[in-house]
Amino acid sequence: PSALSALGVSPTQVNLAWTDNCDNETNVQIERSDDGGPFGLLAVAPANATAYSDMTVIAGIDYVYRVRAVNGMLASANSNEAQASLALFQFSAIGYSRQEGGPLTITVERVGDQGGNASVQVVSTNGTAQSPGDYAAVSETLSFPAGVTSRSFDIQIAADGSLEGDETFTLGLTNPTGGVVVGTPSSVIVTIEDNPAGTQPTNLTAVAISLNAIRLQWTDGSTGETGFGIERHDGQSAFAQIATVGANQTSFTDTTAQPAINYVYRVRALGPVNSAYS
Repeated sequence: PSALSALGVSPTQVNLAWTDNCDNETNVQIERSDDGGPFGLLAVAPANATAYSDMTVIAGIDYVYRVRAVNGMLASANSNEAQASLALFQFSAIGYSRQEGGPLTITVERVGDQGGNASVQVVSTNGTAQSPGDYAAVSETLSFPAGVTSRSFDIQIAADGSLEGDETFTLGLTNPTGGVVVGTPSSVIVTIEDNPAGTQPTNLTAVAISLNAIRLQWTDGSTGETGFGIERHDGQSAFAQIATVGANQTSFTDTTAQPAINYVYRVRALGPVNSAYS
């Protein structure tokens, strides 16, 4: 056999192809060397075969192949040797997370052969987190010159002031070049952790409007809240919730107050994640 070629097409597959120059072989023996080790029999293909797919490879290992035609006890000379250095792109972590408000650094690695120029595209897909409100959409092409094993970039995560709980979106690798393939999994989940800081009500005031009524007012510092919880203590006991009001409300009248008692109040926004107190 001649003109043997070896091409990595996935993290677990190398395709071999060769020219059959024999007309009376009974089979074709395929041999492989792993990382410079001795050749060993990998598989036996039928007579007249000109291709084989090796599904036992592992990314990061250098493989060298050769084939020969066999008829009984007789064998042809070995073909030329063909090298397949499986290289793949993968994310540096199985998932990423960041509290909202600031940059998130993402790193993509090239594992295995680093001998040539290569590139891969990173793209984002909305999940419960939506671009541009929650994060800046990604469509980034990362170039890997020869010898470069990792590239990083930042995604800006927004601080939207909404009490919405954690949200997620997906990053995927696509369009690899330079003979490098995309590893498995080809995508990761990014979790945006809700940050309740800075969403608490502010400017709370309490004014007695009668012997048994105290009027509370505050500034709404959040969006997405389901309501507000009003808490009170009288100096003798801990804070306890005395009422709730609906979303976007900025006032409440406590009609359960008693004369001659000093009351202290606090308010917080309620939602999937509650805000800090006023």
